[in-house]
Amino acid sequence: MVLSSCGGGDSSSSSSSDNKIGGCVLKTARALPGSNLRAVSSVSATDGSATYAPFTKILTSYGTTMLSIASVSDSFVGDIGTTIEKMFDSSVDTDTSIQNTFIENSYKYAATIPLFIATDFNNFDFQNSKDNNSICDTISAGQESRNTQVLEIMEHILHIMTDVGFHYTYPEEWGLTTSSTLYTCMQQAISSGYFNASSYDNMDAEVKDRVRLQEFAYWFISSAWGLQTTYGDNDTSEWTLKSQSALQSNMSSCYATLMTNTVNKVLISPSNTFLNNLGDDHKAD
Repeated sequence: MVLSSCGGGDSSSSSSSDNKIGGCVLKTARALPGSNLRAVSSVSATDGSATYAPFTKILTSYGTTMLSIASVSDSFVGDIGTTIEKMFDSSVDTDTSIQNTFIENSYKYAATIPLFIATDFNNFDFQNSKDNNSICDTISAGQESRNTQVLEIMEHILHIMTDVGFHYTYPEEWGLTTSSTLYTCMQQAISSGYFNASSYDNMDAEVKDRVRLQEFAYWFISSAWGLQTTYGDNDTSEWTLKSQSALQSNMSSCYATLMTNTVNKVLISPSNTFLNNLGDDHKAD
């Protein structure tokens, strides 16, 4: 069963929700552009259409679009684009053909991340953009430390990548459905006490499972990449398997399917040197 796409929470309005999975992911594809999607565009002005209103700046990186308002620096927008680019660098495990399919799916289903300065987010209405794009979360600059800024960026990039790119590229493994491997592994993690999803219980039912899936996916990938041991804290109230070794020991089958057989064919984690600089450049002064 595909997760309901009705509105509520951080999802789209009811007028457009019939076209959404889990409240945020478009069901209808748009046409691919003629240009190569393996590129990072320059920061430019939006076209003024309802598709991007009321954002004023736009950048597209490897199929994912960043939108921002004027107060967000061009350097922050560009650095998010570069971060995504680095995630598609080649490794011994990556598969260029699958990467290309993933990038195309991200573009076709309008994978989009709004960017903010943390203090500008409150009371900012961007429902038009939510209605016309797959927007599942946002990224804010100005976090209090290097580590929190790194995880703020990586978490919300991974949210849109798992919700859109992986959902459409690997539907059996990563689909936002109750029959996917991702869902089965999430339920296993909940029942084993590794993932405490109770903080999402009060969300609208229509989007709750999608949010739980994207959060579980973030914890799983970021732990497999060592981001939690490097940039995370000691809080295990929501997630306990914060190292690659803990994941492999306790959820070996899920690790094989979700990481070895799928994620590792598409993405790599940016280097710690890059992420350290990224966090330092955009944390609060």
